[in-house]
Amino acid sequence: MIVTLVFPFNTQGQILLSMKKRGFGVGKWNGSGGKIKEGESIPQAALRELEEEIGVKLQETDLEYKGVLQFLFLKEIQGERKEELSCHIFFANYD
Repeated sequence: MIVTLVFPFNTQGQILLSMKKRGFGVGKWNGSGGKIKEGESIPQAALRELEEEIGVKLQETDLEYKGVLQFLFLKEIQGERKEELSCHIFFANYD
């Protein structure tokens, strides 16, 4: 699965975090992000999630790509199964 995560910073350098309400990391403070919808690019998904979750509307040029974190989960259901999560990280400045 491929997901996005945006860490928005205001003009004073403060970061705007959100409390995770469900899924991986529930109950933790984190940036905004989520799954990519069919037909979306990774930056488009990051911007959509940012607006949906915290109401911050930015442009693709406002995003600064920082990299990707790869998570590998091992689940045992009648043997061993691997599940991978690729999380694309962005920083963004906003007013």
